[in-house]
Amino acid sequence: MELRWRVDWCGRRPVRLAGFLSRLVEMSSASLKVPAQARSDEHGNIDSLTGVRFVAALTIALGHSYAPVDVITMVGMPLFFTLSGFIIHYVYSDTFAAGWRSAVGKFATARFSRIYPLYFILLLVALALTPMGKFIYLNNIYIIAPYLLACYTWFPLVIDGHMAADWYYSISWSVPTEIFFYIAYALGLYKLHRINNDKLCLVILVGFCAFSYLLFYGFFLTRDFWGDFGIRHIGFSPWTTDFGNSLYRWFLYTSPYGRIFEFIGGCITCQLFLLVRKNNKLRSRANIEILAWLPCILIAVMVILYQSIAPYHHWLAPHDHRFLSYFVSLHMNFLLAPLCYLLIFSLAYGKSTLSRILSTSTVVLLGEISYSTYLGHPLAQSFWDNSALSHVPYLSKAIEIVLIYIFSWMFYSSLEVPAKSGLRRFFALRPGQAIVGCLGPGGAWVTAIAAIALLGAIFVPMLAGKEKTKAAALAAPATLGDLPPLPLTDGRRVVWDGTEGLAVRRLDAPAVTSESPLSLVVTTETGRHRLGVSIHGIDSNQPFRVSAWLKVASPINILLDLRDDKATHHGTAVFRLPDGTNAQESGNLTAFGRTAEPDGWVRVWADMIFTGDVVVAYVTLLDPSDKNEFSGDGRTGISFGGIDVRRP
Repeated sequence: MELRWRVDWCGRRPVRLAGFLSRLVEMSSASLKVPAQARSDEHGNIDSLTGVRFVAALTIALGHSYAPVDVITMVGMPLFFTLSGFIIHYVYSDTFAAGWRSAVGKFATARFSRIYPLYFILLLVALALTPMGKFIYLNNIYIIAPYLLACYTWFPLVIDGHMAADWYYSISWSVPTEIFFYIAYALGLYKLHRINNDKLCLVILVGFCAFSYLLFYGFFLTRDFWGDFGIRHIGFSPWTTDFGNSLYRWFLYTSPYGRIFEFIGGCITCQLFLLVRKNNKLRSRANIEILAWLPCILIAVMVILYQSIAPYHHWLAPHDHRFLSYFVSLHMNFLLAPLCYLLIFSLAYGKSTLSRILSTSTVVLLGEISYSTYLGHPLAQSFWDNSALSHVPYLSKAIEIVLIYIFSWMFYSSLEVPAKSGLRRFFALRPGQAIVGCLGPGGAWVTAIAAIALLGAIFVPMLAGKEKTKAAALAAPATLGDLPPLPLTDGRRVVWDGTEGLAVRRLDAPAVTSESPLSLVVTTETGRHRLGVSIHGIDSNQPFRVSAWLKVASPINILLDLRDDKATHHGTAVFRLPDGTNAQESGNLTAFGRTAEPDGWVRVWADMIFTGDVVVAYVTLLDPSDKNEFSGDGRTGISFGGIDVRRP
């Protein structure tokens, strides 16, 4: 019997299972499909580049799902931004060359309808399902404006002590950054089409890469100056102690000003491709296989090299101008960009084995839904983390990835594609037809988005208002002023260094000890949940053992994070409590372990050589997948019985 499926959004035509994927790819509306108004006869789809989008999204989703491989996320964002520059220039260079005024409207409509609807819908989800909506309503309703305008990475926006890109809905930070790139392209980058000599274009591309590396090296050498300026005059956190909320991270990682170089290089790479693609003589001389696989190998080598160097060259240390520290710092932006240019060029230029693999219907389909994968995977992960099977080792991660792609397909087919086509039809209407168009099939999704926005504006404040009068003792994270004093350890002064995402029960006791422990509960905030202390007066350049006394009621993972005050040495160890296993360690630790104590207490400890006279130690709670940033449940708790520093 021939198996047939019926797919509603395909017009209810019967589709054979064997040809299902290929028909989906043909009918889907992906960004690599050149719009009719922007396409010349010479420009066609490049399926292998759609497949690359799948690889980029997978590295990010997998890295966020499984902590031991989180290093691969450093591949995904450069690949997205460089590919974006290539595709935007490939699709729209001829359109802008034909006339700027007519091109701008078409360009804005196409890009807005492509990325804003899903961004907006998931923003509403974040407002409703996380404390984001309540916080904005109770504190400052105008905070929502940069989110609605999708521009919150354009300036250093700090909300509730966090950079906006490190707060709720943080996964969306690349959308405002990408929109900035689009504006920059429409305002001038499109003029790269005027380069009409392939050799000159190659020289410009190589020179641009060299210039970018030198520019970032200049930023690295002067970071003590401009980073300190941000601390003193703007109010940023020091990057050595709170990197996530520092000017350093915002400027070089999430802001469009530090990431636009990847996009520009992608545009130049595309212009080079447009100039040489018809050069059959050059094509016959080029070894397409080597050209395709070489950047893949070099990217893998660079990632391995970074992972090998990073723990031993703590690149955030002040006054550290070592070249290897600069190399590590480049992972935030331009480190892999030139290799991405070479990879994209090779896939577009020739039919290599890699190109054929990435052009298969399954991979292309997964590439088509890559935007939904990227933006929607935290929601799928949150859904899975709250399920009963999420704690099953190994199997749970495989199921989580499958669930991510199920969510991605749902977002893509039910939100992305209909909203994009509806908005494009809506913007194509004359002003007098717009209202009528909203009521017809072509404007259904415009009406739906407007209705959801209205419902969100009504119900999110109502839901927040119900909580406004509740004095929940564990609603707000503790401040340093809420914490009782710490006793001396071996005659050394011990003080609190910081706290994030933890609520505490105040103690009527002179100090924190195992007899009078500090009860901590994770708040419902999304972010880190940790407690830090600093011990002053140790002998520098000597090994010390740092111990922390902890008690937990249910299985939980703990990260013990050690560094010295000069941030020269740094090390971490992960412990699974209370099942009795030590998961992993990294950095400059020389030993680590755990010891069972009476009454259910556990002493976790680690040894390290400290180059300064101050020990900084943080105890961080991890989620079941060892991620140090997650949404708390307001219930998980741990008792902290103090800390000790002695010679091993």
